[in-house]
Amino acid sequence: MRQRNDIPFTYIFLLFSCFILFCGLTHVMGIITIWYPLYWLSGLIKGLTALVSVLTAFELFPIIPMALALPTPEKLSILNQDLETRIQEKQVIELQLKTLNQELEEIVEKRTLQIKKINERLKYKIKLEQLITYISSLFIKVSTNEIEDKFNISLKKITEVLAIDQSYLFLKGLSTTKLGQDQYFYGENTKKINCNNELLFLIDILKDFNVVYINNLENDKKYNFLKESYILQNNIKSLLAYPLIYGDSFIGFLMFISIKKPKKWDRVDLIFTRLINETFVKAIETYGMQKELKTWNKELQRSNEELEQFAYVASHDLQEPLRTISSFSELLKEEYYHQIDEEGQLYLDLIMSASNRMKQLIKDLLSLSRIQTRGQEFSLVNCNEIIQDILEILQISIKETNAEITYKQLPIIMGDKFQLTQLWQNLISNSLKFHSDRPLTINLTVQSLIDQWLFCVEDNGIGISPEFQERIFVVFQRLHTQDKYKGTGIGLALCQKIVTRHGGKIWVESDLGKGSKFFFTIPKSFVA
Repeated sequence: MRQRNDIPFTYIFLLFSCFILFCGLTHVMGIITIWYPLYWLSGLIKGLTALVSVLTAFELFPIIPMALALPTPEKLSILNQDLETRIQEKQVIELQLKTLNQELEEIVEKRTLQIKKINERLKYKIKLEQLITYISSLFIKVSTNEIEDKFNISLKKITEVLAIDQSYLFLKGLSTTKLGQDQYFYGENTKKINCNNELLFLIDILKDFNVVYINNLENDKKYNFLKESYILQNNIKSLLAYPLIYGDSFIGFLMFISIKKPKKWDRVDLIFTRLINETFVKAIETYGMQKELKTWNKELQRSNEELEQFAYVASHDLQEPLRTISSFSELLKEEYYHQIDEEGQLYLDLIMSASNRMKQLIKDLLSLSRIQTRGQEFSLVNCNEIIQDILEILQISIKETNAEITYKQLPIIMGDKFQLTQLWQNLISNSLKFHSDRPLTINLTVQSLIDQWLFCVEDNGIGISPEFQERIFVVFQRLHTQDKYKGTGIGLALCQKIVTRHGGKIWVESDLGKGSKFFFTIPKSFVA
């Protein structure tokens, strides 16, 4: 038996119990004293009963106000009804909460499914983006021996990522590119298709640059492709076809096929196909350009061989009779010059002058033709040493013109030392040749740019009119007569070819009568 801690007024209950017990004993003693005069015991019990009564009265006194404050039965009934109403309301609220909780769980479940689908689409989109990056990097370098393998690899990857059954690449009218085949395909039961018989209706639509995509061919009412023999025979469920456009021409198309189950083509699939389409077209364009470049290189090689042959003829077959003319002209002048009249002497002088010019012209033409074919391997070249050598070679001309040539520390560059010497010598010689009446000054400078050196040969000579500043770099283009300024008209063309071989550019800035500035650039790191 356990003691209850939730019952209030514990002492009152104990006193009432004692009071009732002693009252009962008092009545029992009253009966006993009839036969046995035990009055002392009866008095003791009555005294205890009185004591318990007094103690009970003291305990009850504080409770009287509380008892008076107890509600009446009518009020208790109202309170009970109010309590029942609250309980019912609570039950309604609990039911509503339960309903809301169920709705919330359904919403959460539905939202979870939506997030799952979004995640799946996002993963699918990321896979497509990664595939586009992979295929694009695959075709960054298009080798004539690898392009067909790269097409096959791309179709395999596309089939796997799109989760389809077949992928086709059809190429038409590409005689300029001369690919080994006009169809590439990957997938189950793929084979070469006779487009003119099996996909004629589809091709007619694609030729107008239209994109065709059908999620379920069984419900196709727009195109009615079921009459196409290839689609009908292979029980194709879904189809996506995208035309390949090169310039303004239809050159083929991409076709993705799902046979086992219908596939819903969405906007992401169409964007992906368009990007793959553009990548393939660019690859085909690059391949065609490489084929043309290869042809041009062969033609250039043949031209260079002919140029080499010309150089051989010029150095031997042309110079041999020229040497004969020069030798006999000199001999004639030494032995018989005093026996010839003035007119004959003039003719002889013209013959010798023309022979010398022809000799120089052949020499310059040989130098021009051998810029590419006989050039030396690039090495480190000290420009200061080149200038010092040139000043020694040109010291007579420098003294004759009383020219002042200045230059500061020049860099060490990569190049062909012999050709760079020709370049500097031609530019300085031109400044010495085309001088004015003013004291001639020639200043050689260099400026360090980010990835190249900018050299300048500046003089205060006669200058060049703006309309002739591009013309001077063309072979045989002269601005002055032979009598006034000697030359072959090849020097600056030779300079341009040398600078071009070194990966730079050359140009002039000049004002007539004020002098000229010839600029040329040489890359800081360039290997021929």
